[in-house]
Amino acid sequence: MDNLIEEILKCAKEAAKLAGAILMVGFGTNFKISNKEGMNNIVTEYDIKSEKAIIDFIRDKFPEHGFLAEESGNDNLKSNTVNWIIDPLDGTTNFSIGNHFFNVSIALVYKKEIVLGVIFAPFFDQLFVAEKGKGVTLNNIKIKTSNKKKPIDSMMNFGYTYEDDGANKKMAYAHAQFLLKFEHAHNLGASELELAWVAMGRLEAYVLPHIKPWDIAAGILMISESGGKVTDFKNKEYKFTTSEKGTVIGSNGKIHSSLISILKTW
Repeated sequence: MDNLIEEILKCAKEAAKLAGAILMVGFGTNFKISNKEGMNNIVTEYDIKSEKAIIDFIRDKFPEHGFLAEESGNDNLKSNTVNWIIDPLDGTTNFSIGNHFFNVSIALVYKKEIVLGVIFAPFFDQLFVAEKGKGVTLNNIKIKTSNKKKPIDSMMNFGYTYEDDGANKKMAYAHAQFLLKFEHAHNLGASELELAWVAMGRLEAYVLPHIKPWDIAAGILMISESGGKVTDFKNKEYKFTTSEKGTVIGSNGKIHSSLISILKTW
């Protein structure tokens, strides 16, 4: 695996940029939008086009690898070998209304461990890359989490869930508590990019109450590799899984306990 990593990394970056170019063709135009299962959960024709382009591009070079992607699901997922975790358009709602805060996310899981993450925000031409044990870059420049230690000086973002399971009511309550303790608390609607912002120090934390693997795979590696901390809401070290469950907090590590104190009764 080690002798292939550079080839794989090159493939991931090229696939992300290819998908980003496809998204930019559709951005701001009229396109087909459909509803998926769950509240306010939509998919556009460009989610589908982007995902197909990514998978076709990677499969052409690595036909033996498995895939878990948001729109096509489990395609030959290999539980103990090499799998790609793909979100072809993170921030679909933003994209659909002409909001430029969206991205492509690709991660590589080897023996159940995330070893590579790529997030590309095409509108900004920003390419985040994380490789396990080698740190994180933004457009080839090393990035690190922030050093802010006080919640009142910190900015955090949070996500909601499309599942109507009571989590959103809990998160709405938590949001009120965040606003009392933190300088700002927002929901920008593109979780992988928001996790990348924690890794680069633009945010101090991101909180997500109901995980989909493609929503976090690349981003949590970036936070870990840039000096931050990733746990669930009970402050247990987060272990990545391809199942669709769980909670996650990614932070600079210095304000983590303040987040846990708010979410401890989750």
